[in-house]
Amino acid sequence: MSLSRNLIIHVHNKVLIDSYNIKTNKYNRYKEQLNFHENDTKLFQQLQFIFNLKEVKAIAFSSVGFELPTYNKFYQFRLKCREFCEKNHIFCLIPAGHLSASVALSHTQTMVQKGEKVMIFFLFGTRPVAVEYIRTTTSYQYIKHCTSKYPSFTQKWEKEMFDGLKPKKIILSKDPITSDLEKAQKYFESYSPVVFDFECTLENCMDPIVNKVLHLMGEKVDPYDIEVPCMGKFDVRMKQYSLFKVEPFDSVPCEKSAVIAVNQKKRVSMYASYPSFNPPELVKEIELSTFKKNKKVKVTLKLDINSFYEFYVEPFNGKNEKESKENVDDFASPGKAQMVFEKQHFSVSYFANNKQYNFNDSDGQIKTPTYISFHEKKPTVGKSAMEIYETKPKVVIFDLVKLCSISTDDVFNPKWGFKLIKVENGSLNLEFESSKGKTQSSLDILLALVLKNGRNRIEKETGKRMKEIEVEFDGFFPNETLKKNFVEAGKLLKINIVFV
Repeated sequence: MSLSRNLIIHVHNKVLIDSYNIKTNKYNRYKEQLNFHENDTKLFQQLQFIFNLKEVKAIAFSSVGFELPTYNKFYQFRLKCREFCEKNHIFCLIPAGHLSASVALSHTQTMVQKGEKVMIFFLFGTRPVAVEYIRTTTSYQYIKHCTSKYPSFTQKWEKEMFDGLKPKKIILSKDPITSDLEKAQKYFESYSPVVFDFECTLENCMDPIVNKVLHLMGEKVDPYDIEVPCMGKFDVRMKQYSLFKVEPFDSVPCEKSAVIAVNQKKRVSMYASYPSFNPPELVKEIELSTFKKNKKVKVTLKLDINSFYEFYVEPFNGKNEKESKENVDDFASPGKAQMVFEKQHFSVSYFANNKQYNFNDSDGQIKTPTYISFHEKKPTVGKSAMEIYETKPKVVIFDLVKLCSISTDDVFNPKWGFKLIKVENGSLNLEFESSKGKTQSSLDILLALVLKNGRNRIEKETGKRMKEIEVEFDGFFPNETLKKNFVEAGKLLKINIVFV
């Protein structure tokens, strides 16, 4: 790349482009009506018209193409951005956010020791949001995005925001109409929080782009650099079982792999989503029948700095058994399992290496409906059970959180296809239809089926046998009857239940 290239371009969105000359320190803003589509090249023609591409060192496409309806279309558009840059010998960067946080860290010169954490609170709108980073040897790594349902600046709010990951330093980012600054300063007084004016982000919007480009190109060392997080979520599966995942808090470039036995009737599939809360889309499949002569194969996913992927399967020669699935994921250090219960849904998480891993159910959803179906010999939990209720309500149990919170049988819901029955010892059973006919079951046994679903999900993903699960309630406060049923359900599975 020619040393005469001094121009760094930032394509914000459809109407805004910034440029910065690193030699003259000259900054320009262009307001253009940009045209782009996953199958269109007008954007690149416009860039070529505005700039002399022989002077351009790098182009960052930060919010371009995000409105495309599917991950695959978004990915194809990003590929066109890369192809355009490569054709013109230009460094391509497609940042996955964190520009405001980058400006806040560098302008406040916030530094902590390796392993310590920094939280940046954005005091905009009705409720503060925050992002948390952990210090590595030479940079910061994204941990998570934090919000809370509780009133701001209360103990419950702090507990949910911190989630056990207590920061060493706090930055409060304000805008001109921020009303919570004094409250935040007083609440976090013990942290001596640094106040950062968000308008500095707008005034210095090219700073994080320029610093990141030069840092990645090895032309500048930025001590406040934030490692590039994965753009979206990747899940490599064999049938419905996940072999490994790359989460939005994982840094790129990265590589993950798993060694599996060859089953010629199966295939390995890569799913992806962006934003990560969108349903996963099938991106690529590889048939294992093409490896008939091999007992084992190695499945590999590589992501570069822009989350462009290489996904492939190759024969495994068996020389390095340490590459087995149990050793390739990030769960080597001790972690904790957690299940969060809302009134009609539950979710499953695992915490390890200062990261939170959310484990989707077999339908690819984070939040699983708390429905149990006895339509077949083996009970099913989740969306499929909820769908069966539409045609066969008498074989489906729901409202389990409510049922496990009561001690009398005079509660009734016309939507229930089951009955509450009080037995001789004073406890409650449910009577319902199953594949075996009319059946009765205690509430703790039914609740144990839900806990088992979560436990199996965690053990499948981590390879670890769970002896303890944290249980948290979201949106309501549990009574002692509900807590007792959870404890008894845990005993049936030989799991210690801890309430948080």
